[in-house]
Amino acid sequence: MLVILNKDRDISKLAQVRPIIIGNDVWIGANVILLPGITIGDGVIIAAGAVVSRGASAKVIKYRFEPDIIKKLLESKWWDWSDDRIKKVIPFMDDPFQFIELLDRK
Repeated sequence: MLVILNKDRDISKLAQVRPIIIGNDVWIGANVILLPGITIGDGVIIAAGAVVSRGASAKVIKYRFEPDIIKKLLESKWWDWSDDRIKKVIPFMDDPFQFIELLDRK
């Protein structure tokens, strides 16, 4: 079935009625199309040029860190921190072990 949309039709209401929810630590490639109403889970990678028409969740292939490190990083919820707080710890964020050590000191 071929559907042709009227280019003058206002579709902005779709995004308000069916929002797109994107989790944390998500990578979205170039020229991706996300259709209204989908949820992209934490850690998902979407390849360039993909059309996402339904929700996506990450499939774990291999963990980069040990479970205790992952748990501490997730518990910190650093992605919700203020910009000022993040700027103060940027030097420690390249090394998750240093970052967690810093968190444990506070």
